[in-house]
Amino acid sequence: MWTRNDWKTHCDSILDYFEHNREAFRNILQRTIDRPMLPPPPRESPVTILFVGHTPKKLKNNFFGRSRDEAFNRAQNLRYVGVGRRQMVYNTYYSPLVSLAKIVSPSFGVWWEVEQDRVAKHKIEFTDLCHLPFTNDKEYEKVLTPAAQVALNAARVPNFQEFCREHLKREILHMKPKVVVCNGVKTANAVRHISGILSQFDPATDSPHFFSNVLKTHVHLSGFMTPPRPLDVFNQARIASEIRQALGRF
Repeated sequence: MWTRNDWKTHCDSILDYFEHNREAFRNILQRTIDRPMLPPPPRESPVTILFVGHTPKKLKNNFFGRSRDEAFNRAQNLRYVGVGRRQMVYNTYYSPLVSLAKIVSPSFGVWWEVEQDRVAKHKIEFTDLCHLPFTNDKEYEKVLTPAAQVALNAARVPNFQEFCREHLKREILHMKPKVVVCNGVKTANAVRHISGILSQFDPATDSPHFFSNVLKTHVHLSGFMTPPRPLDVFNQARIASEIRQALGRF
């Protein structure tokens, strides 16, 4: 069970990792890194669909908070979609995923819709493979280069990829979603790795959806489904159908 103490301990671990190693990452990226975007806290209603993105996008509006306390506050009060302060909604990213879930069933909604609106009965949640905001994919790849790995090892920074995978695994096991939907190839490959599948994905023989014995839930693999590479209506229907099949009677 994902208790608030579990969640806080988990988030403290994420914040400590990046705060203790801020200088090492700054040297690689040649900029000051932002505070990580923390995963959502436990709430009363269970999670049915968990969308897992790659990394939060670095934004100009201090989306992740100026202090540790503010980072926790953002995670607890982030509404994802709708009308509100810029720090509490990000429709550009979250709206396409919420719309996809509502194609699966109109009964899906984000946490505040489930808690406040009787129409939404099944909750969608969101997290990321890596909680550190990057400007773009090239920055993320820069952290994984051999030169960066040498620099991080010299600074005694724990392995970046292993840290991200281990924390994502913990979040999924605690949140217990009925299906995990990966938004992005890098995320999909990481979830396959966490699930013990170390071979490269072969579209001739491998399925993009499977039950993970390690994560104890169904997993759906997909490339990016959000801008600047949103799904067309045909792929929306296809992926919604596959998610619906994985959920069965929910």
